Order: sequence, then C-alpha cells, then structure tokens
Amino acid sequence: MDRHGESGVTQDLNIDARDFITLQLRLEVRTDHQSLSGGGTAGTEYPLMVRLIYLDNEGSEQIWGRGFYYQNDAGLSVKLGQQVPSGQWISHEVKDLLATLQPPPVQFRRIEVLGSGWEYDSSIRRIEMTGH
Repeated sequence: MDRHGESGVTQDLNIDARDFITLQLRLEVRTDHQSLSGGGTAGTEYPLMVRLIYLDNEGSEQIWGRGFYYQNDAGLSVKLGQQVPSGQWISHEVKDLLATLQPPPVQFRRIEVLGSGWEYDSSIRRIEMTGH
C-alpha cells in the first residue's frame, strides 16, 4: 500500500523584506527517484520542494513554493512544479523573486526544503538568496 511520507529541513530567516529592491533565489537540485507521479493528487507532493514562508502587509502568513519532479506518468497536478531530468544536478534560478510573490512580502520567516510522496530520493546542495 502506498502511503504519504514527508521529510525536510527548515531554516528560520526573520528578515525584513522591505529592505530589498531585488531578490534572487538560486538552487542546485537533484531528483533520483519518485514513485508518485508529478506533484501528487494535491499538487504539493514532490520528491523535492522548496518553500519560502513570509508575512504580507496585513500580517498574514503566505507560502511560495517550487517543486521538482522527473516523471508524471499519471498526469497529476504539477502547478507548483518544474520537471527536471532524473539523476542530474540542475541549477534553478528565480531572478526576480520579489516580483513573483503575491501579496508582496514584509518579512521572510523561514525557508523549507521538503521531500514528500510515497517513495522518493532527492538532494539539494545549494540554496542561495541574494538581494539588495
């Protein structure tokens, strides 16, 4: 029987986002195995996912995420995902992260790196957020 599993790491940021004019996010990711297609039935179960949790101007917590997967044989949701080749290190960059965050951020609270699904094997060896 296939069962949902999830594992990951979190780093607290607590950074005032109003100080930034631009913000870039760079990642190096690798997916080696996934038994659940795409992003799963809810579109949030990727073998590798990066999530940025932030507060907006009203104090509400918002989540931006990007998932990485290599197969979607069952045609499941991949709205938050990007397909990558299996077994290869891939560089991924979001050049203007501030422009993609809606509603706009006031404070970055934390960044999370997760793997989820049934069976999965993935790696990340670089996360870099730079801004000015």
